[in-house]
Amino acid sequence: MYQRHAAAFRAKILRYLRTFFDTRGYLEADVPVLSSLVIPESTIPLFTTTLENEDDSSNPQKLYLLPSPEYYLKHLLAAGWGSLYSLGPSFRNRETPSSRHSAEFTMLEYYTVGADYVASIDLTRQLLRDLPIRTESPAAHRLRLPIRTMTMEEAFKDLADIDLLPLVDPDDSPEGDIKALAAAHRALSLKGMEVRPDESWDDCFQRLFLTWVEPELPDDCPLALVDFPWRIRTTAARKLGTPWAQRWELYLGTLELANVYTEETDPGLTATFFEGEQAALLQQGRQVKVDPHFPRVAGALPPCSGAAMGVDRLVMAAGGYTRLDQIRYPYDK
Repeated sequence: MYQRHAAAFRAKILRYLRTFFDTRGYLEADVPVLSSLVIPESTIPLFTTTLENEDDSSNPQKLYLLPSPEYYLKHLLAAGWGSLYSLGPSFRNRETPSSRHSAEFTMLEYYTVGADYVASIDLTRQLLRDLPIRTESPAAHRLRLPIRTMTMEEAFKDLADIDLLPLVDPDDSPEGDIKALAAAHRALSLKGMEVRPDESWDDCFQRLFLTWVEPELPDDCPLALVDFPWRIRTTAARKLGTPWAQRWELYLGTLELANVYTEETDPGLTATFFEGEQAALLQQGRQVKVDPHFPRVAGALPPCSGAAMGVDRLVMAAGGYTRLDQIRYPYDK
């Protein structure tokens, strides 16, 4: 499936991405893919490996293959390095191989100092406008069209006839949690979906989104799906006074291409988030060596927007390809 013309097209896009950021003053940071410590992320299973010391074979060191360059890039951002990007391999365990998923993939991650998630929509518009495409592919031309924006609330209402606001009760108290979960259960039931008593709010939301909303997303142009519910806890800053997070995802039809935040820089909120993630890891029985100092690093970030883009999927969209193994050599061939 993997052929030389696809490799040449992929290389052209990689050169374009580097030029795009270099000419705008971003510094490419060549960061490791191995680390002895990680960011606590309860939703991302990690690959582990062992470093064997030739002089002391009785003391092997456990290392992790990182799921993104975020861990190292945020250290550099906190140290005052300015706007950065990284382009290289990332790894996620327990990925079921498919035409769109791979345990090893190429990630473009970029941080824009002094910008928020709205400004990143305009930057992404510029990136897609001149992106190399295979002109013989009609589908590829859609990628260069202006990005359409739609809030998550609008998507649920317009595409699935689901009122999202009751599901994201802005009350952060235990009572608010119960109300939001009950509303999510009702929404599942109204859609004829079986409700499991032990199902979390996040699980309910994901099932509703993946079943009723994502399949209906417009595919005639790139779509920025903005303002995710704050209850989906991430490192994205909250929109003050609302139940929404400063976060958007880039879609082309059902193909998710990027995930973008205004990064949270409040040390207290950052510490609370990572404490919750670490507790979730322990509850799952996952023994991961978490960096205890990382919340301080994240809390020292300058105001910035962070974006993670799947390069393999971008190449697929720009070339009109339908499978990952058409544009990169499969690791399990």
